Amino acid sequence: MELNAISVKHEEINVVKTQSLSELAAKSSDLKRLIESRKTQLDPLLKALHTLKDQCQELEARYGAQRQQYDSMVMKCENEKAGLTAEAQKLEAEYQKDESQYHSLNIQAQITEAAQNRAANELLFKASADKRLSTRYKCYTEMMKAKVMEQETAMKELKTQQRSVRESTEQNSKQSIMFGNLKRLLEAKMKSLGGAGAGAAPVAATGSEEYNRLVL
Repeated sequence: MELNAISVKHEEINVVKTQSLSELAAKSSDLKRLIESRKTQLDPLLKALHTLKDQCQELEARYGAQRQQYDSMVMKCENEKAGLTAEAQKLEAEYQKDESQYHSLNIQAQITEAAQNRAANELLFKASADKRLSTRYKCYTEMMKAKVMEQETAMKELKTQQRSVRESTEQNSKQSIMFGNLKRLLEAKMKSLGGAGAGAAPVAATGSEEYNRLVL
C-alpha cells in the first residue's frame, strides 16, 4: 500500500512538473515573441536616435568651431574698437589744439590789421589838412598825448589830496593830544578847588569853549 501511494504521489509530481515545464516554455515563447515584436518596433526608433545623435555631434562640432570663430571675431573687433577710440581721442585733441591756435592766430591777425589800419589813418590824418580823427583831436598821437597829460594831471591832483588828507590827519591827531592834556589839566584844577556841584559847571563850559576854539 505504501509503495502504491508513493508511486501515485510520484506520478502526480511528474505531471505537475510536466505541466510547469510546459507553462514555462509557453511563457518563454511568449516573452521571446514579445521581445521580437518590441525589437521590431524599436529598431526604426533606435536607428532614428542614432541618426539624431550623429547629427547632434555634428552640430556640436560646428557650434564649437563657429563659437571659436565668433570669440576670435569679437576679440578682433574689441581691439579694433580700442585702437579707433584711441585714434579718435588723439585726433580730437589735435583738432582742439588746432582750433585754439586758429582762434589765437585769427585774433592776432585782427589786432595786426587794426594796428595797420590805425597806422595808415595816422599817416592820412597827419598828411591831410582836412582829415581829422575827431573834432577834438587831429590824430592818434595828439589824442594819446592829451590822455597822458590828463592822467598826469589826475595823478597830481590825487597826490595833492593825499598830502592834504595826511596833513589834516596829523593836525587832528595833535588837537586830540592837546585836548587830552587840557582835560587832564581841568580835572586837576577841579580837584584842587574841591570842584563839585555848581562850582564845576563854569569850568566844564570853559573847557568846552576852549576845545571848540582849538578844533576850529
